[in-house]
Amino acid sequence: ACVASTTGLAAQSANSVEATPVLWPANPAAAGGLSLTPHLQFYEEPASGPVRTFEDIRQNAAFRPVTERGAGVPRFATFEPAPVWLRLTLRNTEAEAASFVLELANVGLNRVEFFIPREDASGYDRILIGDQVPFMDRVIPYRRPALPFRAGPGDTTIYLRIAEKSYKKIPLRLYSPEGFVEQAGYRQFIDGLYYGTLLVMVVFNLLLYVTIADRAYLFLALFILAWSITFIVSDGYGHQYLWPAAPAPVIWNSAFIVLNPLSAIAVLLFVRRFLRTRRYVRRIDLVLRGVVGMYACIALLGPLLSYDYRLLVSLYLLIPASGILALGLFVLGLQVLRRGNPAGRYHTMAGVLYVILGEAQTLEIMGLAPSNAFTENGARIGFVTYVLLLSVGVGQRIRALKDSLQKLNARSLGIAPAPADIPVAPQGAPLEQMEDDEARGAGEWSITPRTEEK
Repeated sequence: ACVASTTGLAAQSANSVEATPVLWPANPAAAGGLSLTPHLQFYEEPASGPVRTFEDIRQNAAFRPVTERGAGVPRFATFEPAPVWLRLTLRNTEAEAASFVLELANVGLNRVEFFIPREDASGYDRILIGDQVPFMDRVIPYRRPALPFRAGPGDTTIYLRIAEKSYKKIPLRLYSPEGFVEQAGYRQFIDGLYYGTLLVMVVFNLLLYVTIADRAYLFLALFILAWSITFIVSDGYGHQYLWPAAPAPVIWNSAFIVLNPLSAIAVLLFVRRFLRTRRYVRRIDLVLRGVVGMYACIALLGPLLSYDYRLLVSLYLLIPASGILALGLFVLGLQVLRRGNPAGRYHTMAGVLYVILGEAQTLEIMGLAPSNAFTENGARIGFVTYVLLLSVGVGQRIRALKDSLQKLNARSLGIAPAPADIPVAPQGAPLEQMEDDEARGAGEWSITPRTEEK
């Protein structure tokens, strides 16, 4: 996938501050992956002015160590298409040339250019990777951008150029070919367990909906399904399996502006049924209906916008609104619990964990929290925790409905006569209708005793 080349291996600019070269092999664990953050240098081109060539950048740009920007993964919070350059020096201590794999663990970067020196020192090859490259054209068929290369004994200097209108988080790791294959297989196994768990939850709630005829479980299943698809696409599996022949940015941006509102609609409808807001907090219930309408408009009109406007809507409306919505639903759970609905207990506990874990990932993205497995996957961990706790609440709800049915059956058999002011349920009345009528103030149901024909 070499699409261009430059010549010459001139000395680097005297204005640059050198970073520590990457020693390979650094230790026995290095074959399984080595973080390159401490060894990177960066240079940010001005947003205005002529586009600089690679040869100009290589010889004259004043690179600075990434560590000057703080600890952790390099982040560049500029939403202008100003290119960011990274430089890395790899020092191969072996006597022969060795093979390596350079992984960029961010599937959301659209256009990344690597400049790799040729083995014969005749110049550099330019290789384009990222979401703008169709998956079938990638050098390595992997969901994350990854690049294989060879480096001879001594020092090898590699350059990266990243230019796009989005938040630039650049986690780079270096692998041996064997270590890369091992890590990729392990990650895919973990992802399979995660998405398999979510699929089981979807099927479980659909079966509850079919069995009990309560739309709360249908809405919960749709909420889990929508967010699962969102995570699958954002993890790069959509580009790998669903549209391998197409560039990912436009498709992903279009999918997100639909999937995010649909998941919000599903969780709002579920919360209305689960917390029975129409009975306990009528005014808030009206607000929830209005928010559902707003998200429905975004889901319908969002795909009609241009790519740049969809990006703005996603960055400045949908993503902040998700955090506000999660916090609002947590407060709603407290309000319903205070008014006597025990279902608010489970929803409140789930909401607390979801907000904390989701905000931990947000702080990590902004560079305000350390990068680790917990903060980088906070939203996913919080989502699973949220769904699991809601499942516990669903079990409590089923037990409560079972107890209500037992009381109604006892009344129908004459064991516990129903008070005169309790309305009579027609034969076969669904539980959902019973709750709806109770929310409208019709009181509790009783079941008409079935008379035998003689």
